[in-house]
Amino acid sequence: MRCFVLGGGVGSRMAPYTDVIPKCLLPVYSKPCVRWIVEHLLQQGLEDIVICVNKPYEELWKHEFRDLKVKFSITEKPCGTAGEILAVAHYIKGTFMLVYGDDLSFMDYKRLMRYHRLKKDAIGTLALTKKVPLEVGVALTDGDRIKGFEEKPYLNLTTWTGVACLEQEILSYLSVGADFAKDVFPSILQHGRKLYAYCENVEWLDIGSLMHYKKACEQAQRGELGKSSE
Repeated sequence: MRCFVLGGGVGSRMAPYTDVIPKCLLPVYSKPCVRWIVEHLLQQGLEDIVICVNKPYEELWKHEFRDLKVKFSITEKPCGTAGEILAVAHYIKGTFMLVYGDDLSFMDYKRLMRYHRLKKDAIGTLALTKKVPLEVGVALTDGDRIKGFEEKPYLNLTTWTGVACLEQEILSYLSVGADFAKDVFPSILQHGRKLYAYCENVEWLDIGSLMHYKKACEQAQRGELGKSSE
């Protein structure tokens, strides 16, 4: 199955770092964030990988992946997550995988693929998790009494990890500037089409969050990043 890794965008939440380097190339200890993701895909035998990037950083991207057999799709400027996939429509034949290049989840991609294939009427299957670290501690209460505190627990609500198996027909819902989560998926549901949920017990770290970024770097330094999925 062909995998499209999204590496474009502005990355405004991580400015000023992203003024000089794309968010997905921010170093997570020993290597860029997106390199962790691509290597995880390759380890699971998913070798047909296309990374969608923007023209200003084309050479930087190609240099970083000079030792791996990946392809690139180059757009002149950021055009939204949906727009980046629309730009590679000519590469899409049947089912494909979407992977955000700034979200670390280290899931079992092959299991997701098998699950999606069982849903014959699905236009897409989204990979979800409840293990999303909060940036604040929470108070534990019993009525109006405080029982204790929990420091930065998991959100414990199903959250999309930025990974999905999608069918080619989803292209008709895409437009330049559109976002999958905010625009595309709600539109699909409004049209009566089916999206399925695949839940996996993996921690999800969004590199657009400074707290998540720091946690990913610390885990990588200790050799723990991605170990929860093994």
